[in-house]
Amino acid sequence: MVRVVALQQQQQLQLQQLQQRRSFCKGVRVACRGVVACRGGLVGGGARILETCRPRPCSLLSRAVHPRFAGVERAYGAETYRRLADTTVVVVGVGGVGSWAAEALVRTGVGAVVLVDLDEVCVSNINRQLCATQGAVGKPKASVLAERFREVNPDVDVIPLLEFVDESNVDDIVTGAAWAHLGSGVVSSPPAVVLDAIDDVRNKARLIAACHNHGIRCVTCGGAGGALDPAASLRRGDLAVAGGDALLKATRRALKDNCGFVPPVTGNGAPWGIPAVYCVQTNTDKSRASAADEYGRACDKYGSAVCVTASMGFFAASATLEEVQRP
Repeated sequence: MVRVVALQQQQQLQLQQLQQRRSFCKGVRVACRGVVACRGGLVGGGARILETCRPRPCSLLSRAVHPRFAGVERAYGAETYRRLADTTVVVVGVGGVGSWAAEALVRTGVGAVVLVDLDEVCVSNINRQLCATQGAVGKPKASVLAERFREVNPDVDVIPLLEFVDESNVDDIVTGAAWAHLGSGVVSSPPAVVLDAIDDVRNKARLIAACHNHGIRCVTCGGAGGALDPAASLRRGDLAVAGGDALLKATRRALKDNCGFVPPVTGNGAPWGIPAVYCVQTNTDKSRASAADEYGRACDKYGSAVCVTASMGFFAASATLEEVQRP
């Protein structure tokens, strides 16, 4: 009994010392209800100390990096981390694909994210969209996500722009004229990358063409409706050769026919320099699939699975992060 009391007193003293010693370079691994926390996390609610971490060289974790992004710095390197922190990305369309892409960008330490979408959360969005909860129904998707992202990273400059892209505003959205004044200092204009996650063919083509005309990098997403297996369905490649995706096929046609888009390189299989994430497999019959070909709104026509839409969003975020790192 004496040994148990002494052990409890020793653990309590260790916990008190831990709370007073919140260092970036020293910490303690703790387990609380089966969840492991590390590097200076506070202990409570019956947690027990597992082990004391060895001091890490300060070079592995810059004193300027908040612990929430220490893993990002280690994964990408200090130089890329700093570049991401100074980067602005515009995400156009924050539905089943764009909402997850934006989440990934915020959790990777991108300094400023502009969320462009006029739509409101609908109960039918709950099966696939990050912003869709029962309590959010009727609220603007971009505003709901902005509130969430500020909880994820209070330092992120997140701007909800409640607009749909069309011919009247596409240039201002791409260049930053429509939103740069709404930022709090971190945001930079024009953006480093525009992530296109909209499903209206005409305006999708306008957005891509505007990025091309203004020399701004763009990552575009195809349709994810009807697919059930992300491993079998999703691909990354250049827009010019993104086959099997009805939305991107229609977008390529609209780019040439309606937007005066001239590919930088001509010829079969020649890349356009526009990264695309697309879907090559659907769980639909041809009669229903053909109904979505013209407009690309496959989710409305024959359903969607969050395993695919979210995966496409993460693929798109990864492609966007690669574009930020390119010279």
